[in-house]
Amino acid sequence: MFHLTAALLFSLTMQSTAPAVEHYKLRFAIDPKTHSLSAEADLGVRNTEAQAITLVPVLLYRLMDVSAASDGAGHPLRFAQKVVKFPDEPTWQVNAVEVALAEPLPPGQTTIVHLTYAGPLFGYPEVMQYVRDTISEQYSLIRAETMAYPIVAAPSIAGWRESFKNKFDFEIETKVPAGFTAVCSGKDVGEAQTREGTSTFRCIGDAGSAQISVAVAKFRVLDDPERNLRVDVLEADAEAGAQVMVDMRRALDFYRSYFGEMRHAGSLTLVEIPDGWGSYAVPGHIFQSAAAFKDRSRASELYHEVGHIWNARASEGVQRARYFDEAFASYFEALAVRQFEGPEAFRALMQSYRQTYLDRVARDARGRTVPITGYAKEEIGVFSYTIGAWSLYVLHQLLGEEGFRRAISDFLAAYSDKPAGFDDFRHAVEKSS
Repeated sequence: MFHLTAALLFSLTMQSTAPAVEHYKLRFAIDPKTHSLSAEADLGVRNTEAQAITLVPVLLYRLMDVSAASDGAGHPLRFAQKVVKFPDEPTWQVNAVEVALAEPLPPGQTTIVHLTYAGPLFGYPEVMQYVRDTISEQYSLIRAETMAYPIVAAPSIAGWRESFKNKFDFEIETKVPAGFTAVCSGKDVGEAQTREGTSTFRCIGDAGSAQISVAVAKFRVLDDPERNLRVDVLEADAEAGAQVMVDMRRALDFYRSYFGEMRHAGSLTLVEIPDGWGSYAVPGHIFQSAAAFKDRSRASELYHEVGHIWNARASEGVQRARYFDEAFASYFEALAVRQFEGPEAFRALMQSYRQTYLDRVARDARGRTVPITGYAKEEIGVFSYTIGAWSLYVLHQLLGEEGFRRAISDFLAAYSDKPAGFDDFRHAVEKSS
């Protein structure tokens, strides 16, 4: 094992950028009984700086330790690791790792960093309430919020967020005890291989991925091959999963009829995750809270996640405002509720957005004074879920039903693959109306 001197340790904490990851090759072995995993990770990184670099900063979950580092040829690399607090969020502790390259990496060039690491996973509920990810016999979840896979970034929230700008492809191999299923946010490769009491699942993700998710549980798989739909539901909720499949079909049909074909047509997989762990969507996959499976009154949460498929692509400067994803998905959710449950249910949901906004403003007065266009700078994009949705409701009233549908459809079609800002949205609506 090679270690860096203390003088070199964490020299990148003041650096605003880090090498960009272009490829992940991850091999996980999940041990639910010990709440832990062991992993091998190959990181294909590119130097995006104007000068050569000699260090690669990596973030891992606070309880995970690196035992070895090497280059693509298997030659050992020196490294250092230390549990630190993010300077811009002291409640967030991570294992900050720095790997010293054998030779300086010139600008624009790539290299492979191989890491061997292991440790338990218990989430970050003290930082983000929904990040309760753990490894257990009930459910295991690996995603970027817990850094259960290596994130190449300087040790800060700003560095961690910067890493999401990277686009990469990936290969993942997940070994689990027999009887468990591993579902990843990519495309399955072949059938699971079972051997000596374990099953190994493989998947790949196309270039353009920004994050990775792997869920492990005793899933029941429901398929709709004609429409390329799949639901991975926990065994205890299999009956509810059939109804969720129906809800997903009708939500897709409604959004298609209202806004046009989805941005990237293809297969769609819905994966059940425990309540309180935060529903979210990535291309081709929706990770949906169990409540939406078991409680029919919360079916709108699924409409919200399906609505994300129709989001425009936000430009770098406004993405953190969360307007073109969360405000739009929240209002699309309301439109689906109006379609399926009627105008009274629509009004009740909009009123709930209003009350949630008022409650949050009581805790953070910036929501009363900062315009939506300033949310990214202030890092208060959480308000887009509520007042952002209300801004679209007001626009809907101004333009009328057909005018609003046409304006939003035209905007989404124009900015499905190129970045949009607030001026772009305004000009698009003016042109359509």
